Amino acid sequence: MKTLLNLSVRKTLLMIALLVIFSFTLLSFSSLYRINQMMEVETLSSRLANTQQQMLVLFRDENNFINGLDSQGFERMQQKGDDLQRQVLTIKTDFSKLGIRRHVQIEDVLDQLQAYQRAAKSIADLLFRIGLDEKQGLRGELRRSIHGAENLLSEVQASPVLMVDMLTLRRNEKDFIIRKNTKYLDKHQANSELFKQNIKSSELTVITKHQLSQSLSAYQMAFEHLVQAQLSLGNLKGQGALGEMQLLATNLESLMNQLGTDLRQDLTQIKQESHWYNMLLLVLVSVISSGLLILVNKMITRRLDRLQHHLQGFAEGDAD
Repeated sequence: MKTLLNLSVRKTLLMIALLVIFSFTLLSFSSLYRINQMMEVETLSSRLANTQQQMLVLFRDENNFINGLDSQGFERMQQKGDDLQRQVLTIKTDFSKLGIRRHVQIEDVLDQLQAYQRAAKSIADLLFRIGLDEKQGLRGELRRSIHGAENLLSEVQASPVLMVDMLTLRRNEKDFIIRKNTKYLDKHQANSELFKQNIKSSELTVITKHQLSQSLSAYQMAFEHLVQAQLSLGNLKGQGALGEMQLLATNLESLMNQLGTDLRQDLTQIKQESHWYNMLLLVLVSVISSGLLILVNKMITRRLDRLQHHLQGFAEGDAD
């Protein structure tokens, strides 16, 4: 303090000016840094929103593939899934650069996305196994086996009873394909046994009976395989592979929405921290500047007192 009091007024004022200039320079750089940080967070928020949109497009393509049974659609869907994973990894890197700790949430998103893609691959495998049309997969096998039996019945001009049995089986088959209810499998099995009994009691030749029985057994086995594949596939109401995929999609969408909400909160926090930091710096500069000004005032007052004392001494000396 004594050292400061011994400084000249000019030097002290210069010190105050330098302090103010330094403080406002620091404040400017701090503000620029915070503004740049907020811009980067807003850019990241936009990128995250775009990723969410791409995720919804992926879900739409998945539904289109399931409904349209397009093999090229599956390839496009897989490509978009891979692109989406790369976008999430980029977002993870951006979070780290900004010092925003959301690693656990990002990892959860990646895990769910990978699980979703695995589920989609399983569904695609099931759909390919079932058959994308009536000529492929289990549907094609089912069609070929029943057509063999139907052609044989037509060739031998089978009795109306056997033709009705065949039509009944086809109706059970169509009912299951439309409604996906296992009761039609039970009906199909019961009607198949009845059909076999009617074949045995018919007037067909032994060879024809044997051929019909073989065709019927192949058809019945193909239908049971189709039923099992359809049950494994399930539906979007929580059953089978489709239900699992729907649950993963819901979880993934929820995680992405939460991540977006948290990022907006981070942006708000950065703005608040920037505001309070600038206020604190201004208060600190004001306090220091005020202290120095008070010190200057004391210096001036002290020197004026000395000057007055000397003048008073001179005056008293003259009076003597």
